[in-house]
Amino acid sequence: MKIGEGNIKLGKNILTFSLPALKTCIGSTELCRSICYANKGYLRNWKVESSYQRNYEESLRDDFVDLVVNAIREKLKKRDFQYFRIHVSGDFYSQEYLEKWKAIIKEFPNMNFSTWTKSWMLDFSDLPKNLTCFYSVMADTKHFSPHIKRLCFLGEEIVPDEIRKEAYVCPYKNIGRWACEVCKRCYGFNPPQFLILHKH
Repeated sequence: MKIGEGNIKLGKNILTFSLPALKTCIGSTELCRSICYANKGYLRNWKVESSYQRNYEESLRDDFVDLVVNAIREKLKKRDFQYFRIHVSGDFYSQEYLEKWKAIIKEFPNMNFSTWTKSWMLDFSDLPKNLTCFYSVMADTKHFSPHIKRLCFLGEEIVPDEIRKEAYVCPYKNIGRWACEVCKRCYGFNPPQFLILHKH
């Protein structure tokens, strides 16, 4: 079980859990697969790919909830982490797996969890209050989740005019390293309704 402690973009104070890209991305589009930064990262680091594969195998276990809960508690003994990113790589690949994460999140009511997904076919209703879930929208997105109202657009050019003024633009291009740790807008209790990301 690999619970990470951030990366260059997220900073060091955001815990993470990831799965293999593409393999678990059941709602991915052709564009999504072609530009996937996580998939390109695997080509440079086989250790990361192996780690994410082990996470996937652990996620299939009946005791996955207990494994993750215990792993997070071990991390909290070292530092007071307040933020958790589910899936820097990968996505919710089944309803059963999504339900496991709901159970995990409810064990940590004082921690802010955030995730991005394209798994439109799953039931995302009744999410824990401390989970912020964005639905990822790309130029070739055709399906939307009926339950996820927070939208994340990849590229400003695909944002509908009627919501462009309301959308929050991720500052990563301006901040660079540790942008999420500096901003934390997507990890708080008042995240944006509409988010614009630029390719990175």
